[in-house]
Amino acid sequence: MFDESTGNDICDLPNNRCVDCMTDADCAVETTNKHCDTSVNPTNMLPRFACEECLDASHCAANQTCSNNNCETRCATDAECSADGGGNNPHCNPTTMVCSECGSDAHCSGNTPICIPAGTCEECTTDTHCQTTQPMTPYCRVTDFNCVACLTNDHCTPPATCSTRGSCGGGAMDAGRGGG
Repeated sequence: MFDESTGNDICDLPNNRCVDCMTDADCAVETTNKHCDTSVNPTNMLPRFACEECLDASHCAANQTCSNNNCETRCATDAECSADGGGNNPHCNPTTMVCSECGSDAHCSGNTPICIPAGTCEECTTDTHCQTTQPMTPYCRVTDFNCVACLTNDHCTPPATCSTRGSCGGGAMDAGRGGG
């Protein structure tokens, strides 16, 4: 598979895949994404090997910080984020110091009442959030902050097993996610 975004076709032989980069030098063809993110993706436990704008604040201008691999203007108060009427990011997130959807749980509501450190409103960060608001889906899947019925086969009544979607059913659970 050829990556058209960078023009790179770099083989990650140990993981049998093509990637954007393995070092910053591989991102030289990029206009803004000059840094190779080698951090581990928690979904597949493989290095990301993707060209990004920044990996930390040192890759950004003096009045910016690195948030989700993008250089963002720093903020100190909600007023600095509301100059355009608020938009989708009306609050200064105290963790990241960038304008975000939320800066605290008080800025979230409905099905997504929890403000996570990244500054987005989500369903949960702990099982307690799910057990309190959604008793039919009492477990928090922290990879995507969603409440689900199960995380392991142990959460289901046999012979049902836990699917990768987090529901109990008749199908076998994916390898590596068995009950235990």
